Amino acid sequence: MATREQQAVWTKNYRDKLRISVFEILGDECIRCGFSDKRALQFDHKDGLGNQDLKKHGGSLNMYLYYKLNPEEAKKELQVLCANCNWIKRHENKENRK
Repeated sequence: MATREQQAVWTKNYRDKLRISVFEILGDECIRCGFSDKRALQFDHKDGLGNQDLKKHGGSLNMYLYYKLNPEEAKKELQVLCANCNWIKRHENKENRK
């Protein structure tokens, strides 16, 4: 039986692998400015409904798994933006959280 700490490490590693898989589908640089340091890259929902998508899938791990298994859907729904460009887009499109 795994301890909580072991389970947390396993979950983080699994989520990181799924995240890398989604980068392999979408690319690994910001589509606006070309920034490529993955520590600051984010998956942006083109329609601005990221919170709803997270809730629908029950969190980022399940959402990453869904898009890994459905690459065409990932390409349709998501884009890679750096943190700065993502915040700028949110401001421009008035996508602020409620």
